[in-house]
Amino acid sequence: MEEERLKRTLELILRYTFIEGKQIVDLGCGHGIFSRKLAAEGALVDAVDISANALKPLKEDSLKNIRPIQDLIPQTLLEDDSYDLVVSTDAIAYLPEQERRLYFAELSRLVKSDGFVICSTGIDIDTVGGFEAFEALAETEFQILEWIFSYHAFFIRIKNLLKRPERFVKGYQDKAFRMREASLHSSMGSSWYRFNSSLLMGPLWALVNLITHPLLQFLDKNRTIMLWLEKLCRVINQDGGLSHALFIGIRRPLKIQAQEEPPVPMQQKRRVWE
Repeated sequence: MEEERLKRTLELILRYTFIEGKQIVDLGCGHGIFSRKLAAEGALVDAVDISANALKPLKEDSLKNIRPIQDLIPQTLLEDDSYDLVVSTDAIAYLPEQERRLYFAELSRLVKSDGFVICSTGIDIDTVGGFEAFEALAETEFQILEWIFSYHAFFIRIKNLLKRPERFVKGYQDKAFRMREASLHSSMGSSWYRFNSSLLMGPLWALVNLITHPLLQFLDKNRTIMLWLEKLCRVINQDGGLSHALFIGIRRPLKIQAQEEPPVPMQQKRRVWE
């Protein structure tokens, strides 16, 4: 699913601009998977992340077109108006809510006046209004040129269902994991998890996991099934199946130029004979 998102992101960029030789920043780049894709297209990429461990592979590879930078989002030390394209995929979800407005302001600060911004986020399929909040924040800084939506709610729910036996088995085998996992749930959910990871149920779930684990691996690798489920989800659930939102935009002008007003005709003195 992540690979499909990155594919759609790159396709969206290339529909609006060419990136060969362009200066691009990838904010919250992680291990630099998308930074590498941009560099492969000939872009000059600043790959920015707070984690030194995440940036380590990029530093070790010493790639010609990629400059790893350890910095903190949403207030980096990068120069104003310095990038033809600012990219930030799925980073906003890791920020505290009070910093999300600053995050979009930072994207706007870094992009050139004639540059583009690419930004995306996952949408919680179990809550309402997640996209609207993201859209409202984005539109405070950017004029949105195009949205790309993904509808993977069915795919995500099936994967979560197939992962359950493995989680129960791991709790049965690892007491520390069992306690951590149980603490994430409500009182009823915690009791349910403890029961299913108990000495009685753990071995039974281990047998079930022999079937579900290969199915999960097959599902992860099968793009055709994922796309088919996405189409089905979009038809049945419509916006309720939205799982990811991606946009490309340009920076809004700081000031709206006032329209020229027609000149006010000068009042003439009345003639004595009028």
